[in-house]
Amino acid sequence: MKSGLNILFVFNGRSLGGAERLATEVAGKISARCGLCLAAKCAEEERLSNRMQKTFSYVRSLSGLSRGEKAWEIARIVREEGVDVLHLTNIEEGLRREIKARVPLPVVETWHSIRDWNTWHSLRHGPLRRRAKRDQASAERADALIAVHKTLEEHIRNERPTAHSGQASIIKAIPCGVDTEKFTPPGKKAKVVGSCSRIVPMKNLEMFIRTAARVKARYENILFIIIGDVAKGDESYLRQLEELMAEKDLDIILTHHREDVGKWLNLLDVFLFTSKSEGMPLAVLEAMSCGLPVVATRVGGLGELIEQGKSGFLVDVDDDQGAGGKVLALLEDEEKAAEMGRKARQRILARYDLKEIAQKYEILFEEVCQRAEHERQATFLTGKEIDLPLLQPLKASEPKVSIIMCVSDLPQATRRAVEAVRRYTENYELIFVTDKRCSFPDWLKKEGRVILDDRQFNFARRSNIGIAAAAAANDIVLLNNDTEVTRGWLDCMRKVCSHFGGNVLIGARTEPKEAGNPDSWGPGPEVFTQNTINMFSAYIPRRLLQVVGLLDERFIYYGGDDSDYSLRILRHGFPLVVSSAFVHHRTGSSFAESRFPLQKKTEKIFREKWGVRHTEISRYARRPLVSVIMTNFNYGQYLARAIESILGQSYPHLELIIVDDGSRDDSHRVIEKYNARDRRIRTLYLHRQGYARARDAGLAMSNGEFFTEQDADDFSDEHRIERSLQEFWRDPALDMVYTGSLISEDDFKTTRPLDTGPWDKEKYLNDERFWVATSSILARRFVYRKVGAYDEDYLGVMDSQWLLRADSLGLKFGYLPEVLYNYRRHKRRVAGTVRAHLMWEKLRLEYADGKRIEGGCRCPA
Repeated sequence: MKSGLNILFVFNGRSLGGAERLATEVAGKISARCGLCLAAKCAEEERLSNRMQKTFSYVRSLSGLSRGEKAWEIARIVREEGVDVLHLTNIEEGLRREIKARVPLPVVETWHSIRDWNTWHSLRHGPLRRRAKRDQASAERADALIAVHKTLEEHIRNERPTAHSGQASIIKAIPCGVDTEKFTPPGKKAKVVGSCSRIVPMKNLEMFIRTAARVKARYENILFIIIGDVAKGDESYLRQLEELMAEKDLDIILTHHREDVGKWLNLLDVFLFTSKSEGMPLAVLEAMSCGLPVVATRVGGLGELIEQGKSGFLVDVDDDQGAGGKVLALLEDEEKAAEMGRKARQRILARYDLKEIAQKYEILFEEVCQRAEHERQATFLTGKEIDLPLLQPLKASEPKVSIIMCVSDLPQATRRAVEAVRRYTENYELIFVTDKRCSFPDWLKKEGRVILDDRQFNFARRSNIGIAAAAAANDIVLLNNDTEVTRGWLDCMRKVCSHFGGNVLIGARTEPKEAGNPDSWGPGPEVFTQNTINMFSAYIPRRLLQVVGLLDERFIYYGGDDSDYSLRILRHGFPLVVSSAFVHHRTGSSFAESRFPLQKKTEKIFREKWGVRHTEISRYARRPLVSVIMTNFNYGQYLARAIESILGQSYPHLELIIVDDGSRDDSHRVIEKYNARDRRIRTLYLHRQGYARARDAGLAMSNGEFFTEQDADDFSDEHRIERSLQEFWRDPALDMVYTGSLISEDDFKTTRPLDTGPWDKEKYLNDERFWVATSSILARRFVYRKVGAYDEDYLGVMDSQWLLRADSLGLKFGYLPEVLYNYRRHKRRVAGTVRAHLMWEKLRLEYADGKRIEGGCRCPA
């Protein structure tokens, strides 16, 4: 962990439970090593406050502040104390959202129990619904989620929202830990059975009492202790327990809250834990660290923690008969109990020592910070100025720009807008899209082309109509008819476009609050932004229209169409830039009466499509969905490894589309096994169609901005997709990226790297050693639309022919030299056959201008 990493722990602050105890213990260990841990608590709880004062170098109470004030105060702490990463503990969803909006730092959360939000959302119980909402937001907003046991980690991966909803970048299982120096076995012990827990219904202390009654029937002088306090609001539950103890004629000592828990645990012979629901309870960890044999219910991570019959016993919830039998067995056999206690202590020392657990937290915090720093370097930061060369005079040969103006019946505003364009603009064509209700069509025809659209006004649709009518080579400017441009406005936008090679969406500046993006308010230089480029004046290079497409016509007006398009631009890896061009704008003058109903409708459509508000697009910048197409025919023996290599990718926002082309082996069983475990998998079963058609069927099902293939008999390195995407972020002009590859024999005893390098068509055609694994290619979705499907006439070399077609269309290839794809060579490969050699010769003749070139076959033979 780097020296001086500052971590701010934010607590709900209403109680001191296991989650709060773990966070303070981890912070204490990190502070003792090299980090600086600070704390903020949203409510006052005396015991938690006392513990925090002992642990943290800085504690700030946020009690009494509103949600927004708490977020601003946390932002102030972050700024003044130089915080690097946030850790949230049981923070409610609204505050979490406010923090994420105001604090541009990575956020880590620790989950302690399984949350099934799909079930809880259907319940009427308000607290459960609120908890479900909080948990789903946590999965969407956190940069890293820590699960305290592996079962919970698998649950999060399987039950979280789909790829479009924005999952956490890192999900990692880090168990709870115990301070093994503080909790040690005692020198002497008495005959005592006890537990340590808060007195709340979830801890199921009724089972403890019923089990104690069964044990007391055999041991008259035995003592029972519960170390813990009554949670606020659960006093009635304590009265129920007292009534049950009276009914069973039991005296159980309730110690209430104790700081010296280790000393009390040393009084026990057996630790009995009866909870209904847990993550990985610290109480059990502490008991095992003290060398106690444990009898516990089989819930949460206890199945991982306790080795049945070795370091303790597990019983079903509410099985007081089974629990009583296990406790009696331990009391009657002191040697067995002592041996089980020693093994429990050894297990804690080996796997759950708090020092090692705190180090795992440190490593994760460092990883999150490094990833955030990498994204900050690769992502265009809001407000960062752009160093552009001096504006060059406009060349006469420079192509025209098509200005699209959607016109409603506002003659005076439209005349002012057009006159300003005529006065301050050169080398353009003006296209008006209006309807028959327009009262001044003849005047419009004198100024430019007029296209009629008599359907209900829809800004996105009319803009698309104008774009379709524009000259094919022209860039596009969308300009409202309630704007007035100023001197040099278009030249400023063209300058930005030229600087980025057409790989940028460009907006204009305007008066404060006359646009939704605050980065565009008032005069200023060119800056990057991750807020919406408002379409009242937007420059769209032709390159973006080819890659990203047209505006989404589901959005009628007001905040949806431009936010949607800006988000799509960001997900494709292109920057958003506010230029220095200044355009006067009068917001919504065309929609004064219907603005707010339209805005509400737009917001609903946007949330249904992306899962966020249209003002929150920066959350999903650089998080495209990647579609992985896997075609399979009788590769059941290889299929599991291929699937796992995709599901285990470090980049989680993907969908795996498995197309089975009529397999007759056990492929169906393998596919359905994984389909039941991971929601990112989609399946399609065909009657034998052939590889090319199966691939096309999978691509037709895909939804991603990027796509790649994964052969069912090969496998990928876990970082292949993430590293390939980073190449697109580095160079947005790229259309596809391929990686280095390794060729393996079927038994994996012989491997060698393939001779791959930067794309060179002549070398590809002439040098039989130069090879590109087409399944390692990650490409933009528009590449498939432009290049088309595989040609079945080139069986055995269809992928090579597809690659050469892409080259002939002028697409830009990127090369990542890291070996991230493993090509498995075996007898059933079509590549390498005599037919493949002959087809390659045919292909070489076609793409070498008819000149026959002697050489080998395009396949790793």
